[in-house]
Amino acid sequence: MSDEKDKAPMSEDAIAPSDVKNVITQALSPHFDDEGDVQHRYQHNKAQMWINAICETILDKLIKFRKPYKYVVNSMVMRKSGAGMHVCSSCYYGQADGWISHAHDLSQWLYCVVTVYWSAI
Repeated sequence: MSDEKDKAPMSEDAIAPSDVKNVITQALSPHFDDEGDVQHRYQHNKAQMWINAICETILDKLIKFRKPYKYVVNSMVMRKSGAGMHVCSSCYYGQADGWISHAHDLSQWLYCVVTVYWSAI
């Protein structure tokens, strides 16, 4: 059991998980905030394009933080069809490193799971 004073303060180079979550949300919004628009139903021939756009946008925004980290971005888009979806990520890093996984209910037709890992250089 540790109390708050045992926790190391965030360094100047640290990345707040909330900032990464905001980047993920911003990256998803232009592609899928459609309020039920039919064009964003799951289309197999567009799934690769969506995943690439999501990952590239997130990576570009993370690089603009200009922090000394390497990043890994993973994304999955899935059609809602009543099937279950389970996702797990696990990693062990130092205190300055981190990861965040964010599941997003994109529309009445799509789910997206984005996982971002970052590790100090």
